[in-house]
Amino acid sequence: MPPPTATASGAPEMVFAPVTNVIMQPTTLCNLDCTYCYLPQRRERLAMAPGVAKAVARALAASERVRGPVEIVWHGGEPTAAGLPAMRRLVDAFADLEVVHVLQTNATLINQEWIDFIGEHDIKIGVSIDGTMSSNASRIDLAGKETWTRTMRGIERLSEADIEFSAIAVVRDPDPAGVPEFYEFFASLGCVSLGINIEETEGVNTAGRSLHLERTTRFWEAVTAAWDRNPVLEVRELDRVADYLRFRPDVEDITRQDPIPTVAWNGEVTVLSPELAGYTDPRLGKFASGNILARGFDEILDRAAQAPWVREFAAGIAECARACEYFAFCGGGQASNKYWEHGCLDITRTDYCTGAKITLMEGVLAHARHRNPR
Repeated sequence: MPPPTATASGAPEMVFAPVTNVIMQPTTLCNLDCTYCYLPQRRERLAMAPGVAKAVARALAASERVRGPVEIVWHGGEPTAAGLPAMRRLVDAFADLEVVHVLQTNATLINQEWIDFIGEHDIKIGVSIDGTMSSNASRIDLAGKETWTRTMRGIERLSEADIEFSAIAVVRDPDPAGVPEFYEFFASLGCVSLGINIEETEGVNTAGRSLHLERTTRFWEAVTAAWDRNPVLEVRELDRVADYLRFRPDVEDITRQDPIPTVAWNGEVTVLSPELAGYTDPRLGKFASGNILARGFDEILDRAAQAPWVREFAAGIAECARACEYFAFCGGGQASNKYWEHGCLDITRTDYCTGAKITLMEGVLAHARHRNPR
């Protein structure tokens, strides 16, 4: 498979796909203190000013690289910790644009006022919850107390108001034996979809977990089997495999990276990986490529394509394309995982590749073979 486009010097050049979503950080503050969280400033109340949101709206309207309607994903910290008056001002900044608002929340602060606001703006909701109370043990508050009860109360309020929501779960230990209980919890929760994230080494979460290839494959095989027995909700990872097997994207599409511009509370924009926002590397420099208060998205993306860390990441993608049999499905992995696991971005395989791509594909295929033996 051919690598990404090369420059005259032979160095790979990053090619960005159109902008279809923007991640916005309304506040760094979170009322939870999850043990696996990657955010370094989650105990600080740094808040996005309405002027930043207005600048993003202007930049989207002026950009030639936007494909709408754009998803505006409010992701923290905890967005509801910004307070409803602040969030209302931020959302109102996009009133004249065709956008879809998405709120990723732990749901512990959801009350009737938030329910009214969500319904008024037709906001899509994602709830972070890891499963049953025992599975949710890593999601504690700042006092070290459990938060499952409060999250479930928020979910009940969403359900009572007939507001659809998706769920995202972090799995610290991909144990196939625990999958039936794990899946049935979400099947009965009322969510329309489930995203499963194997815990990653990122940001201030440096604990690291060594994934066992065969065991993690069996975990994904068990997830596929559980869904096959009771397909009442979409599972994001299984949909990705199905889409790949159905459409088999060509290499040009694979090597065009989703820019995923992340706008921090202060207007700084980081591309490719939200988990790199706010960080600087002594060798590669600042990961942010500009501030939306001073530059539009088109200029920021142009600057990002030439940034040392992005060019190094492009080299890693080129090597993935050359050497990895899973590249057509994976597309080269995530910049943040390469950086946080190895301290550089031009390497190939990461624990993320193992946990979220390779074993996922192998687990789904293993279930298909067992279900339809020849």
